[in-house]
Formats: sequence, C-alpha cells, structure tokens
Amino acid sequence: MESDIHISFWGVLVALGSFHGIFLAIGLFSKDENRAANALFAFLLLVVSYNLFEYTIAISRLYDKFPHLIATSYPFLFLMGPFYFFYVKRLTVKDFIIQKKQLLHFLPAVICLLLLTPFYLTTPESKMDFLKTEVGGSEDHIEIPWGQYLFMASHFIQTFIYLLFSKRLLNKQETAYKANLSDNSLINFSILRQMTSVFFWFLVGCLLVLALLPVIKQYRVEMDYVLVLTLSVLIHTTGYIALKQPLFFGYQLEPEDKEKYASYKLTEAQSEELYKKIVDKIEHEQLYLISDYKIADLATALEVPIHYLSQVINETTDKNFFEFINSFRVNKARKLLAENGDSYLKIMTVAFDSGFNNKSTFNRIFKKHTGFTPSQYKEKFL
Repeated sequence: MESDIHISFWGVLVALGSFHGIFLAIGLFSKDENRAANALFAFLLLVVSYNLFEYTIAISRLYDKFPHLIATSYPFLFLMGPFYFFYVKRLTVKDFIIQKKQLLHFLPAVICLLLLTPFYLTTPESKMDFLKTEVGGSEDHIEIPWGQYLFMASHFIQTFIYLLFSKRLLNKQETAYKANLSDNSLINFSILRQMTSVFFWFLVGCLLVLALLPVIKQYRVEMDYVLVLTLSVLIHTTGYIALKQPLFFGYQLEPEDKEKYASYKLTEAQSEELYKKIVDKIEHEQLYLISDYKIADLATALEVPIHYLSQVINETTDKNFFEFINSFRVNKARKLLAENGDSYLKIMTVAFDSGFNNKSTFNRIFKKHTGFTPSQYKEKFL
C-alpha cells in the first residue's frame, strides 16, 4: 500500500535547503569571474542539494512512490571532499587545472557506485523490503545497519582528510603570499580559511557522533536532520560568499626558479649591503605607498633574485615582506598623525596616504605595531 505524503517542519527545511542550493549553483555557473573555481563549487552545491532532495523524499515518506531513488545520492557524497579541495586549490594556486591523474580523486565515488549497482538493479519491492528489514528502530529513532555505518564512516573520514589537505594548502599559500606581497587585503584568505576550519571541526563532531553509534545503537532522527542541515548551511554560506565576492582570491603568484640560484650564498657583508639598498630604495622612492607592491617588483628594480631579498629581509628584520613593507607604512602614518595633530584629519585619509587601501587593514596593522588604533594613538600621544 502506498504511503501518503508526510509534511513536517524538518521536511520543509530540508526541501528549502535543496532548492536554495540549486539556485545558488546556477548563479555560480553564470558568473564570468573565477569561472572554473565557481563551477567546482557549483558542482559541490549540486551534490549537497541532491542529498537534501533524497532526504526530503525520505522525510516525506515518498520512498514507496519513488523506490528507485533510495541511496542514489550515496556515491555523489564521495565527491564533496575532492570538489572542495579542488575549489580551494583553483583559487590559490596559479594555473591549476584538473588533469587526468587527478581524476583518481573521484575513484571512491566510482567504487561506491559499483558496490551499490546490484542494489540499484533490484526491484522496487526488494528495495522497500530492504528498508523495512535492514533499517531498524522506530518512527522517532533510527538503528543503523553495519553496511550503512561503514558507508557513513568512509564518507566522513574521506571528507575530513580532504579538509586537512585544504587547511594545509591554505596555510602554505597564505605564508607564500605574505612573503611576496605588501598588502594581503587583495588576497583575503581569512574567509575561506575560517570556513574551512568550521567545516573541519564540524566533521570532527560528526566523527565523534559516529564513534558513539556502536555504543548507543540508535539515535533520534532529528539528530540526522540537524547534521545534514548544518552542513548544507555551511556550504551554502561559502557558496554565497563566492557568488558575491568572486575575486577576493583573484591574484596569483608567479613561481620563481630557485634552482637557478641554489649554488649561490650571500656573505654577511653582501647581506648588509643588500639590506641597505633595499631600505634606501623603498624610502627614497616611497615604494611602500604602492598598495599592491610585490617583492617581485622590488627584485626587478634592484636586479636581485627574489629569494635573496626574502632571505635578507627575513634574517635582518625577522619579518616577511608583507610585515616589512607595512612597518614603513606605519611609520609614515605616525608621521602624518604627528604633523596634523591639531587639525581634523580623517583616519581613512591617513590610511590611503600611508599606502594602505582599506581602513580595517590599516587599523589592524597599526595596532599590531603600536599597541593602539590610529584614533587611540592620536588621542594619547598628539
């Protein structure tokens, strides 16, 4: 006997999440900027949306009407980790494209599909019998069969590993950017790094819950709904950020061939001489006023390999290029504040005239160097 449609609060929420993900994916596909990266995230959204759609079918008790949809979203879940990792890599690594060897990242999804194919080929009656006999519990509680438990564990662990890779890649690339650029507001890693960390700790929580399942045997269905909705909200939020700010990771670093200079080593005297040239060049030509100034630009101006500049700056000042250039900007800002101590000078004007291109970056860096925000500094010392 076919079941009637069951409309519930959870079913409506999950359905809305599914449709929202589809519309957001369409928006990302239609964006011209960062098209490849946005397409990767759009595919991730479609995976999540289809999983939510299947949840909607289950919650609404429509499997009787559409038994052929049972477990069809399972193989796609193994694409979540690779899609997110490739999205991060596309945004942060110059000229990254998915090549043939990287298709191996999709192998777990293919294996899952092959393992489930015999189930997909069974009759609708057999599928419904499986649900009734293998998935135990009551209307409010779920008892997970071992096969599904192993699937969930594999999916969570695989996604967790890809998030680890994403976190390591972001940390590596952020360090490289700060060593080569003078203003990281052009390549603001903070949002993506924070979202990746949230995903990471969410997966840690899921793994802890998963570890408890063999002990507690069954759990309330609401827990399942909360977990899947939380994940969808996190992914939809990141997708919305990508849609609204598609270029906040748009700048890409040019690689340098360090092997060409590997056999050369600067003496202490050469390092001191080069550091003096660096400071003289920056101060005399006020290069720190160029908000997007790069270490590559300085290397070209001085006709010195980039890694020599990076080495000398780091060893002499214990700073990367980003911090080094900003020390000149902060000194310039302090001078401007002192010269206009008795007059009304907008902080934003000081920021721009010191080489910063936004107020939040200026406030943060100024406070890091002086212990005070520009406004506090002006009130206390001028």
